[in-house]
Amino acid sequence: MHVFDARMLTSDGFSDRLLLSGEFDELAVPRFDAAADTLDTAQPIIVDLRDLSFIDSSGLRCLLNLAQRVEWGGGTIRLEHADERTRRLLAIAGVGARLEIAD
Repeated sequence: MHVFDARMLTSDGFSDRLLLSGEFDELAVPRFDAAADTLDTAQPIIVDLRDLSFIDSSGLRCLLNLAQRVEWGGGTIRLEHADERTRRLLAIAGVGARLEIAD
């Protein structure tokens, strides 16, 4: 089991970068929400998934909720460094229109 963590790596005034690591499941939601509440939704948000070992529907729901908050705030959101399993989950869920996914 890999303990989930969500922390802001950078906030340079132009964008915020949030690093997710470990297993993003129902137990991780409060920690993700606390980190997401620190983001400036009026600017670009980059969610770095390189250290994420697992994500389920709870994690996906959190990402979609964040995307909606960012949209309402006038910013943008991009997911980076998603592994093949995460990309497959996102494709199956059909969230490509809501979440930009970059390499």
